[in-house]
Amino acid sequence: MAYQRMSPRDEALPEQPATPRWKRFLHWRNLLGILWLAPAIALLLLNFQGYIIGAGLACRGACGINVYSATTVQQTRRLDQGNRDVLGALQLVAKLIELWFQFIAGSMVVSIAMGLSHRPGVPMSLFAMYAEFLDGLYLHDFINKVWRALRSRGQFQSHSADDDDDDNSLQVSTTTALIANTTGADGKPASLEGHRGPLYAFLALAGVLALAGSLMGVATAILVLPSLQYIDINRHAGRAFNGTQGATPPGTLPGPYCSAAALARGGYACTGILYAASLDGMVDAANVSIGQAEYQDGSILPPVCQEGMLSFSFNTSLTGSSLWTPSRQVLRALSVDYEDWLNSTTSSKVYRRDRYPDSFRFNHSLATQLQRVGPSIGIQGDCYGGNQSGVTQVELAAEQFVRCYGNITLDEEYEPLATPFTRCIPWGRGWNESAAFSSASFTLNDSYPRAWTADSQAVQVQIYSTPVARYIPSDQINVSSSPSRAYWETLFASPAPDNTFWNMSSYSQTFEYSMASQPESLIWCDSASFLSFATYTLNPTQGSNLLLLVQLEVDNTAPSVDPSSDNKAAIPIDAAWFLAGWSANANGSVAATRSAAQGFIDMYYGAIDTGDVVDAFVFILLHEYSVLHTMSLVTHETRAVTTAAQRSAQARLEARDPGLNAMLRSWATVQMWRYSLGSATSIFGVVIMVIGVVVTLLRTALFLRAPQENNLVVTALLYAPESVRVNGLPLRVKGGGLFPVTQ
Repeated sequence: MAYQRMSPRDEALPEQPATPRWKRFLHWRNLLGILWLAPAIALLLLNFQGYIIGAGLACRGACGINVYSATTVQQTRRLDQGNRDVLGALQLVAKLIELWFQFIAGSMVVSIAMGLSHRPGVPMSLFAMYAEFLDGLYLHDFINKVWRALRSRGQFQSHSADDDDDDNSLQVSTTTALIANTTGADGKPASLEGHRGPLYAFLALAGVLALAGSLMGVATAILVLPSLQYIDINRHAGRAFNGTQGATPPGTLPGPYCSAAALARGGYACTGILYAASLDGMVDAANVSIGQAEYQDGSILPPVCQEGMLSFSFNTSLTGSSLWTPSRQVLRALSVDYEDWLNSTTSSKVYRRDRYPDSFRFNHSLATQLQRVGPSIGIQGDCYGGNQSGVTQVELAAEQFVRCYGNITLDEEYEPLATPFTRCIPWGRGWNESAAFSSASFTLNDSYPRAWTADSQAVQVQIYSTPVARYIPSDQINVSSSPSRAYWETLFASPAPDNTFWNMSSYSQTFEYSMASQPESLIWCDSASFLSFATYTLNPTQGSNLLLLVQLEVDNTAPSVDPSSDNKAAIPIDAAWFLAGWSANANGSVAATRSAAQGFIDMYYGAIDTGDVVDAFVFILLHEYSVLHTMSLVTHETRAVTTAAQRSAQARLEARDPGLNAMLRSWATVQMWRYSLGSATSIFGVVIMVIGVVVTLLRTALFLRAPQENNLVVTALLYAPESVRVNGLPLRVKGGGLFPVTQ
């Protein structure tokens, strides 16, 4: 018996019965690939939906953390240990999914190779690629070999045994897998032209599969591991800021006796039940803090005040010399938010589902912050000592006066001025816009006799609120010489000069403190108020915020430092608001039993009579606290922004004057474990996972159409040309071969 080469018509492999497709679909290799879609699609859905797990990975949902306990840290530490265990297990899951996909990719390479098995010019190395294609070095080497073969004009060639080993192995791998005819009809070697496209496509697909298989581990780890995130819930943005109500006397104030009728009569002492003790506490706190700073190298700390269920303090800006106070109106609204949190974490009671639809998540979070955007008022100013003759009032016409205050030798940063300044304000109903002028007065009663005097040292307080003030170098004006009426009218009507006091030149207040027992003495202070918006933030967990202290983050802490802004942030404040702040009726008095009255009197006397520097500093501090306390009472108006037209109008207002317009948003921020697509890496993971899903579906389709795998290499060896040898031995199967033929 001899073996000879036969034509494909004579030498066809024995036909095997075709396997029904439903059986191939149920083949374990196919099912194993299809099942990979389950975890892949599950991960995609979890991340697309932003699935929230809760406070812990091991316990999910509510994990039993008692936010009111002193052992919250220990409870959180135990929870963290469980989280680490789960994260470690999920990393193993990610590795398993990666290896699973690599099996699918390798199976797809085999299926494609089988589909190309009857095309000429297919390299023998192709049939082993499924095992090595994930190795980048192998893929690079294989592509180089195929490229070198395809450059040879596409013709079948063989090398002798003494050819270069690398070239010989290359040519063998390129030609021995010819499944179709190796010669054309004319007996010449078959051309490879026209068969390069599928081979190129296969190489490109192998590269994509290799890249996807290499990156699948990273992508799976990104998608399978949730992250600890801050999530905003209970969002509400239906109202916008519509201006402060400081330009008019208080019309509504919290308190059991502050009716509109009482306020209209000047009965501002009605605020005493809620706020008299608050101002008294500020004065006491200032004295305590000054003592710590003076004798124990301590810090001067601002006082802590209460509004509703919360507490707050004043903020010192990092830029400029402004002090900022929160709005008690905003704090009352934030207190309602806190009450909802309290109900949600201590009982199953639903407080207001329409306003707080997501409050059930408070029990599933590790940390919570309640937040609101609202107005905040900042103040600037200083106090100056002098005597009664240091204040000059000039009458220009009936009910038209000018009051001037001299002896300003320091700027707002307490740096000496080269030339002293004089502050002048218009006063009287004879001026234009006289409706914007307001004044108030009251008395700080004294308890006497004292150790150092048997007389009453009551302090008279007079407040002038005007829409304009001018700071003039003292060497450029002599008030006593009575400049003309036209001079003053022109000065007050012209833009404020660009000097160190520019931002104090509109909508400001002037305070005069005097003592009957010291008729030649006077302390006067200037003050200006500015509007900005701030984020009010509350950590409601008393274990870490025992006082429920609200933090104030002011958007613009220097809103009126640039003259080009035209000082738009300066706001008018009617003098009656300071009566409400002191809980004093118009032209009334503050009881001598109040510590605020006694604190002011003590510091005033020390600064005027003894010239004590510390007392003068404390007096300025007390004055600023009293002004900030008053500014916290100033209310504001809001308007609904619910329709598309209203939202467009609001957007235009914010674009034109962002410092004066804002949406008064509210929300809560909770910290919990969650899947999401909030980062570039998660998007990368989704792209790779989607590629994996597509590959799996294509692999299933190819598996159902591909020929039997076990004939692939056998057929290639059977039809190898006799002239091709490796290391001097023929590659073709002979001598007891699989399919003998007779001559």
